[in-house]
Amino acid sequence: MSAPAIATPSPGVTGTELIVTEIHNDIEAYVSKAVELTTDGMSLQRSPALTKIGRFLWVEFVLPNYGQMRVLAEIAGRSAETNRVVFRHCWPQDRAAYLKYVAQELVAVSNGAA
Repeated sequence: MSAPAIATPSPGVTGTELIVTEIHNDIEAYVSKAVELTTDGMSLQRSPALTKIGRFLWVEFVLPNYGQMRVLAEIAGRSAETNRVVFRHCWPQDRAAYLKYVAQELVAVSNGAA
């Protein structure tokens, strides 16, 4: 069972170095970079995939000090440079690790370390 989406995302963390694999279907996958992290998802550098708002995809990435995560996400917004994805299914232990990572990055940014 998936955890409910968080209604109000935190301020985004930019400057992240997370490399993300977008899996759109059995034959279409792209490697991109997360350019902003929020508590409910992330913004990715735009890939050449067909990215209509509302489309679902798998997003895979490795969190430092945790390991690989695979999250079901939905395209929630687009710009010329990015796709905004919202997490729709994330295992509870993965969600906790992701939220901890975002919180740590926010603290690092606020302390001027990032």
